[in-house]
Amino acid sequence: MRSWNDRLEDDGESGASEPILRGMVEGLVTNSLRALGRAFSAEDAVDQLRAELLLEVARAMRRDVRAGSWSRLPTGDRKKLRRAVLFLEQLAESGVPVPVA
Repeated sequence: MRSWNDRLEDDGESGASEPILRGMVEGLVTNSLRALGRAFSAEDAVDQLRAELLLEVARAMRRDVRAGSWSRLPTGDRKKLRRAVLFLEQLAESGVPVPVA
C-alpha cells in the first residue's frame, strides 16, 4: 500500500506532448503577429525587423509541428523545444524590442 505522500514525480513528459506543443506554437504565432503590430504602430523600422524575424521563427516552428516532425523526437528534445517556445512567447508578449543576435 502506498502512502499519501508517496507520489511519482512529474518528469514533464505530458507538458511536452505534441498536442500541447502544437497549441503553444499556435499561440506563439498569434502573439508574434501582435508584436509585429505593436512594432508597426511604433513606426520603428528596427523593431519591425526584429518582430518580423520572431514571426518567421514562430511560423517555421508551426510548420514543423504541424508536419508531425516533433512527435518523432525523444521526450528530452521535446522538453527543450517547449522551453524555447516559452522563451519566445515571453519575448512576444513582453512588448519590448526583440533582441536579434
